[in-house]
Formats: sequence, C-alpha cells, structure tokens
Amino acid sequence: SRSDAGPPAAQAVLVDKPRLLPAFFEDVLNCVHHHNTFPAGLRERLYRVLVDDYGLSLDQLQKLSIAVTQNIDGKRLPESTLHAMVHREKTRLREYAARTNRDTSHLLLSPLVPPPMEKGRPAKYMPPQQSPKRFGNEDMSRSLPDMRGFGSRGVDSRGIFKVPLCQGPLTLDAECRKLRTTGFFIRMPPL
Repeated sequence: SRSDAGPPAAQAVLVDKPRLLPAFFEDVLNCVHHHNTFPAGLRERLYRVLVDDYGLSLDQLQKLSIAVTQNIDGKRLPESTLHAMVHREKTRLREYAARTNRDTSHLLLSPLVPPPMEKGRPAKYMPPQQSPKRFGNEDMSRSLPDMRGFGSRGVDSRGIFKVPLCQGPLTLDAECRKLRTTGFFIRMPPL
C-alpha cells in the first residue's frame, strides 16, 4: 500500500546514469591528464561532469582521479635535440632575412612570457640579481642619522643623531664635523 512507502520527499528515486563509451572516456582522460596543455578550469569541469552526470565504473573513477593529480605533460625530446631544433630554426630565420631583405630580428629574441616550468625564476635574458650591499661606516653620509643601532660606535665615533628643537636649516659645522642649525632661514633672491 502507498501509506507504507512514507512521504514522497523521503522516497529515493534511483536514476540510471548513462554509461560512457570507452573511446570517449579515453579522450576525456587524456584531456584531464595533460595539465599544461588544457586549462585548469576545463579539466575541472570535465572531471565534475563525468563524476556527477555519468555512471563510471570503479576502475574508471580511479583512472580519472589519478589523471586529475598527475601531469603527463613533460619533455618528450632530449635536451640536445631541443637545442638543435632551436639552432636550426634561428639559422633558417637568418637565411630568410638575408635572402628576402626582411627584418626577422624580433623572432630571434627571447620570449617575454616564460613557459610554466620557468614560472617564478628570473628571465634568462636578465642579468643575475646582485645581493644587496651591506653598508659600512665609510658608506654612511655624515648628514644622515646613525641607522646602525644603539650598540657599538663606528670608526668615526659620531654621536647619536638628535632632532634640533629650534627651526632652521641643518648645516654641517666645519669644526665639529656635526650637523647644527642656525635657527633662521636665509632669504634667497628670486630665480
């Protein structure tokens, strides 16, 4: 009887999901496996559609999960072959420029956008970054305050920089070799 089945919302409706043809599954699996070739959004969407809308076997689910996490895009040729191809292409471009009198120098330059595996590294055509130079006592200007801390004094044994309380320009006292203020501004002639 119908009263034994319970309310309609509590009844589970079993719907058979369509099965995927093996060839179509292999094509989708290849798309999901190649992380550098296909955009992440497309790969994620294919994965969601297959898992949600199609009835996959346990073996197919395992293969799909592996494909989402493993990237099979990589170097297909040895490094020496790739360098030989680059050299051959650059030679061909130079010969074409000489033969046709057309400018191909822009094609011989390094690309502005690096490949994904070079992301985060400095560009190959940029000079290596120099490490920041550490300041020593001789590098500091006498007109700057002592930024080396409160510990030991440097070779020139300057006193601690103090902000003057009176207004006026700071000038270097020739006798003391220290900054001082005159307390007044000098009127300058108009330019």
